[in-house]
Formats: sequence, C-alpha cells, structure tokens
Amino acid sequence: MGMDHPLTVDALYNLAMTTRRMGEQEHAIQLLEEVVRLRTRILGPQHPKTVGAVRDLSALRRMSVGPLERARDLLEEGVPGEWKGTGDRSRRLWMFNEAADVVE
Repeated sequence: MGMDHPLTVDALYNLAMTTRRMGEQEHAIQLLEEVVRLRTRILGPQHPKTVGAVRDLSALRRMSVGPLERARDLLEEGVPGEWKGTGDRSRRLWMFNEAADVVE
C-alpha cells in the first residue's frame, strides 16, 4: 500500500487525531492538511470521509492560534458536502452550528 491507498490515509488521519490528543496542535494540523489533500484527490470533495476531515481540520484550526479566516473557509467548503452526504440530521445540524460559531 502506498500513500494513495485509502487505508494509508485512514492511518494518517488516526495519527493526526492521536497527535492532537497529545497536545501537538500544529503538527496535528499539518497531518490533517495532508489527509484533506489526499482524501479530496482520492475520494473526492463530497465523500463523507473527506468532509469529516475538513470539519476536523477546521475545528482544530479554530482551537489553535491559527487564523480564524482559514477555519471559516474550510467549514464553508465542508458544509455543502455534508448537506449532500448521507449523514443523519443531527450530524448535519452539528456541522451547520460549527460553521455559525466560526463565522460569528
């Protein structure tokens, strides 16, 4: 399996989440940026895993010292995919609320 294999990208996502839990926000952001880039190319921008990674990256940026504008942009990119996805209603509402919090 290479970097283009979906399971490899899943492992990279798990590493990013573990890195975040360890308190290494900036490194986690870098890893999630790579996950978003790879999932967008491999799975497409509307795939639920891509949308979820965009949402996680945006939330992490919002919690970090990074620019809020970038977090807002990422959420705005992720919202349409979430609405078009097959996620349940509560997940879609959560996504909408996250976007509203960042934009305020």
